[in-house]
Amino acid sequence: MFGSWMSGLNKNLRSLGFLGVAATVWSLWLNRNDIVFEKERSPSPLQVIYTTIHWLCLWVVLQKDDQRTTLVEATQCLVRVAKAFFLPRLMDGDLVFGLTVTRT
Repeated sequence: MFGSWMSGLNKNLRSLGFLGVAATVWSLWLNRNDIVFEKERSPSPLQVIYTTIHWLCLWVVLQKDDQRTTLVEATQCLVRVAKAFFLPRLMDGDLVFGLTVTRT
């Protein structure tokens, strides 16, 4: 599913790309399980992104020393992009409080 995207990555960054893919898929799976088994409401895209960021931050300590800084910077960039994209729009009438979307 991510093959063409991964083939375009620099060889040195490919392992971090796979980590990003793994964190994304893991986050989607966990959110899916919450919907199916816990009968929770479908999460907003921002919640899924922040779940992915959470896992990347936890897994940074498992990376080689030379890749940790790159992963931290990439995660910080993802936070900035997610905030710039989602927060100004107020999620189509929804207000965002942390990771919870509250209907107004």
